[in-house]
Amino acid sequence: MKEVIDVVRSVWQKLMQNEFTRWLVYIGIAAFCFSVIYNAGKILGRWIAA
Repeated sequence: MKEVIDVVRSVWQKLMQNEFTRWLVYIGIAAFCFSVIYNAGKILGRWIAA
């Protein structure tokens, strides 16, 4: 498990060194959060409507 964390950390640091890839990471995280919230809202809406 520690090796996986080390690999993820090194990849993360490489991404964060570059301004362009840093913005891509931020946009990706925002899009992921939006899709999770959007899908949760649809599921909750279906439950409420049922």
